[in-house]
Amino acid sequence: MRAVLYRHNPTLAELVKKANPDFVHEFPAGMSVKDIQQELRTVVKPLIELACHSEGASPKEWSVHVDGTVMAAGIYDRIWAPCNLHLIRQDNAGAYDWYAAQVTEAAKKLERSQGPMVIVVQDRIADHNSETFTPSCNDEDGIGRMDAEHVTVHKWVERLRKHEVAVQVFSARWLQTRLENGGYYELRKTVVVCDHHNGLQDLIEQQGRMWFNAYTPCSDDDFLAT
Repeated sequence: MRAVLYRHNPTLAELVKKANPDFVHEFPAGMSVKDIQQELRTVVKPLIELACHSEGASPKEWSVHVDGTVMAAGIYDRIWAPCNLHLIRQDNAGAYDWYAAQVTEAAKKLERSQGPMVIVVQDRIADHNSETFTPSCNDEDGIGRMDAEHVTVHKWVERLRKHEVAVQVFSARWLQTRLENGGYYELRKTVVVCDHHNGLQDLIEQQGRMWFNAYTPCSDDDFLAT
């Protein structure tokens, strides 16, 4: 079972029409993110009711696909946990903008005396970051992967700085050494961005710090992808 919520654009509208999902809500092209945010509660209500009462299907079997505009409007806070939320790949640059805002808000809540800070672990940026990593990055000499990692780190730094937080970029080995030696005072009350499959996050949590995955919690599975 699939649902699609998006702000109108001709290309995406055609894809939705061809896919014929079980639930569709199209916001007018002229609506702002703020306008969509105000309407989301009303829009999501019939979707929740439909998913909960669908004969032979549980909410866990529903996939909700949204564009970057709807994501930025706060759909992640409106959709309930059993549903699978996906960002339409056509517009996933908006997902990283939204996600960077979530990271910086978490850093600001830590009330660090020197001001909020986010650490980006340069060699622990997830290789499924769809902005920069493609199959061509998996070349034999590793140059493509290295270049993509460099671009990914810079994109993260640019997005985070827009939200007025300090950003530092470290290698995983440097950070791991400092944490294993009892922590590093200057890094207390910071948020760390790294990937989810390297074990570093366990050490970060043991030190009482917060970490975010280096890729967004929402990704498209090629449904509606251009």
